[in-house]
Amino acid sequence: MRFSQTLTLAFSIFALFVGAGNVIFPPEVGIIVGGEFSPALLGFIATAVGLPILGLVIMSHAGSLDNLLSKTPKWASFAVIMFIYLIIGPLFATPRTSLVSFELGIVPLLDTPTDDLLYLYVPIFFVAAGLFTILATHLTDAIGRYITPALILLLLVFSYFIFTAPANPVDEQLTTHIDGSAFLYGFIQGYKTLDGIVSIIFGIIVITALKDHGVEEQSSRVQHTLKAGAIAGLCMAFLYTSLMYLGASSQSVLPVDASGSSIIESFINRELGVMGQYVVSLIIFLACFSTVVGLLSACAQFFKNTFGILGYQGWVWVMSITSALLALRGLDKVIEFAVPLLSVAYPAFMVLMILYCISSKLIKPIQANLVTFVSVLIYCLLAFAKSHDWLSLEVLEWVPLSQQGFGWLSVFIVTLLLQQLSAGIFGKEAKDTTQQTANS
Repeated sequence: MRFSQTLTLAFSIFALFVGAGNVIFPPEVGIIVGGEFSPALLGFIATAVGLPILGLVIMSHAGSLDNLLSKTPKWASFAVIMFIYLIIGPLFATPRTSLVSFELGIVPLLDTPTDDLLYLYVPIFFVAAGLFTILATHLTDAIGRYITPALILLLLVFSYFIFTAPANPVDEQLTTHIDGSAFLYGFIQGYKTLDGIVSIIFGIIVITALKDHGVEEQSSRVQHTLKAGAIAGLCMAFLYTSLMYLGASSQSVLPVDASGSSIIESFINRELGVMGQYVVSLIIFLACFSTVVGLLSACAQFFKNTFGILGYQGWVWVMSITSALLALRGLDKVIEFAVPLLSVAYPAFMVLMILYCISSKLIKPIQANLVTFVSVLIYCLLAFAKSHDWLSLEVLEWVPLSQQGFGWLSVFIVTLLLQQLSAGIFGKEAKDTTQQTANS
């Protein structure tokens, strides 16, 4: 691949990832962490940039979902993948993204926005996204060549104003409104972007794009994915830095519980005026539109291949209509319904990635994958129930790292070590028994 093709791929990766959550969540983190801006930013980038790029590389190495999950029991891998597609599709990501494009891109331009306008905007948005998804034969090229360059240019202009006109610079004394590690807080908040989970789905789009450019060999595929992913990751890190800086520097003018959309809107009204609002509205729309197109394409392809009915175009419209119906319930309802599920989805996703990387080194890898995956899934479901007061499970507090939100990691490590020890002991005994039988 020529450098220009790698750059186009990098731009398309950036545009696919940068959507609603990437815009609204960093300012919320910034205004809460205040003086702990730097470690919180590093934690956020770890999950909102590091995990997505790692997911792309792992997916590129695997080559397909079947290869990625080959050492995982089929029922478990199918359940997780189905859950992920529903979360990144009609149950959360696509309706949320369309609503953010409305609240940040359209509402600030109107004097008296009404609910009736939302009922008009959402169907138009998903009809346009559905048509673009179907008509853009080479999806990554279409996004990388036309949408992303404009998006990046507008983001650079917006970031320039953020850094040159802060309400109060973050090097001044600011209040920190969190308990514990700012890095871990930022790390967990990065879950909300959904990009880590989405990466294995967008990885399929990247693999398809590489094949279109004649890149078939595994090593070349991984190499080009690394290059394009690194460029996209730098762009994403810069975006998060500027948006989190915006939040941290807004402590003197906004309450600490201000939403990301209100932080951005306040800055625009204070510093940029009407023209600035038009620029930001265009940024929001392009970012959200390109992400929805990528999600619709990925989901439609998956459900077509899984169920073998309707065809690609049919599933695009099923996903679009379902997303539109849920979006019409409003942003708060969508977030309230789906965000808690991320505490289950993200650990499951990370366990699958870790197991793929280490399966070749494990004793009885299929058994190891089953035992560790199920153990982590059960722990996450119990922790989820406890957090909602559905069950009183004080014993979960004894799990190391549970207070920091990483109890699943302790469960994973302990379960894997016990399984490997057991497999090694019984495997050796079985081997010795066989040998004795043969000798006798």
